[in-house]
Amino acid sequence: FCSAMGEQAVLLEPGMERTRRAAISAIVSLVRMRGASLEAELPLFVDTVMTPLDPSVPQLRVGSLSVSTAALRELVRRYPMMHFNHPTQRLAVGTVDGVVLLYDLRTATKWRILQGHQRAISALSFSAAGDWVASYSAGDRTLRWWLAGSNGLFGFIGLQGSCQEVVQVATDLTSDESATTLEWTSPTCVALSHRKEIVGFFAKPV
Repeated sequence: FCSAMGEQAVLLEPGMERTRRAAISAIVSLVRMRGASLEAELPLFVDTVMTPLDPSVPQLRVGSLSVSTAALRELVRRYPMMHFNHPTQRLAVGTVDGVVLLYDLRTATKWRILQGHQRAISALSFSAAGDWVASYSAGDRTLRWWLAGSNGLFGFIGLQGSCQEVVQVATDLTSDESATTLEWTSPTCVALSHRKEIVGFFAKPV
């Protein structure tokens, strides 16, 4: 279904704007109905929704911009392993494979791949400035800190990102992982919560 809707979302033929919008709306409806059971499909969903935003293919943007951006907002709202940073226009997506994917919405491209977690990403969050990403996996019980700025080390390593610090989290949060969240409480600290109860505060590496 997702692949079929993805094909519909990128149809370039004249007069297919309504079909593209309907395909993206169908994906959003599926997410609303099935929620957590679709976490493994998040990268495919994001790729499908992002493709019509490609500025190099203006034909796709016609009639699709508003529905695509609305779909991304819905995905971010529903999944704690997704977060959008407005100042940088970047989207972070945590996968069931333990990889964090960073997308640049200005170019509709995959911008960084952050690898290190051994199990599925449960929650993640950008810092307010968008220069750091904190990610947590209940499966491997680690919280990881990543540099997400456009300067520094990334200039030399290309697409692959580098983990700056790994923090072991003793508490077992594997029950109802979708109820786990990460939130920056200050420019230097995040709070890890489960079922709306704070599990701990973690300081950004210096």
